[in-house]
Amino acid sequence: MLLVVVTLVVPTAATAASYDPGENCVFLVHRAEPDKDTPPTSKVCGDEATLKAASAARSWLARIYEHASWGGSWADIYGDDGPCDREGYTINLYNLSTWAYRISSYRLYGGCYWSYYTNLLGNNTSYGHIGDVQYVGDYYNDGISIMKVWAR
Repeated sequence: MLLVVVTLVVPTAATAASYDPGENCVFLVHRAEPDKDTPPTSKVCGDEATLKAASAARSWLARIYEHASWGGSWADIYGDDGPCDREGYTINLYNLSTWAYRISSYRLYGGCYWSYYTNLLGNNTSYGHIGDVQYVGDYYNDGISIMKVWAR
């Protein structure tokens, strides 16, 4: 006789609270200064009203996703200096522990059309794309720490 035991795991409130994927946060970036490669990126977290207030006067640049095909947790990135243009924005995720090395896909907004991303763990290599990225590829998956986005 074969006995099969099925265990159902139900997440508790403590489990959900201990996992902080950053879905209740937005990232705010400035354009790069001529003498700096990666301008500081700040993070604002909170309830919906707090996030709307933080992003109200800014340009929506991108939405980054935890999984391929725009799945899983996501976070929005806003620019302080207007929509994307040819100068674009450099987004430093390295110091933001909730999203550095977690990105698998992303979508572009605010006039952003071109993008590249850098894997500082992989010999500082970069790869460029046009438009939204459904999957960053095995080499860059969960390895992106810096992104740049700009217009045509």
